Amino acid sequence: MKTTLIALFAAFTLTSSSLYAQQTAKIPDGFLESMQGDWKGKLTYTDYQNDATQVTMDVWLKSSIENKKLIKQFYYQEPNSTTKQKSKSQDTTLIAKEGYALVESGYTLPFAIQESSSTETKHSSKTITDGVNTSQSASASREQQIVMETADNDNNKPSTIRVTISTSPNSMIIKKEVKYNGTNSFFVRHTFAYTK
Repeated sequence: MKTTLIALFAAFTLTSSSLYAQQTAKIPDGFLESMQGDWKGKLTYTDYQNDATQVTMDVWLKSSIENKKLIKQFYYQEPNSTTKQKSKSQDTTLIAKEGYALVESGYTLPFAIQESSSTETKHSSKTITDGVNTSQSASASREQQIVMETADNDNNKPSTIRVTISTSPNSMIIKKEVKYNGTNSFFVRHTFAYTK
């Protein structure tokens, strides 16, 4: 009995250490803020009927932060249509577990952050009139990215879901990849490519 308890404790310790080691990536500061605003772009998705056919449509996104949650309202226009439609649901995104996870409405479990990066580029400009420097300005732009995963169903099949979100001051790309349980590789379910 004592040997069994020691073995169970050792297994629990190894599992806890493994989970902790996997949670080294954290959401960069200001990440939700970088997703705010009015966006327009294209959605390209893989059709659920055959997991192969690609469909592209015009999309719009309005997002704002309320009570530490990113509230997202999605609009779309079907191919070969001139009518802009509003999504039936309003999505929310919330940072959890001190920045090591992201909760997305529509998913059963939080996403664990697998990778993250944040880079800042400084820009400067000068205005020269008749050979004289009349003004000078400096600014900075930030590019951020997170890669996150969760377990959920996709197309009614148990799957690993991987989402990569890349943001900059004037662009945002959200890519969802799916790996069905029992298969070896991910495929792209959809990609949103937005600009401001």
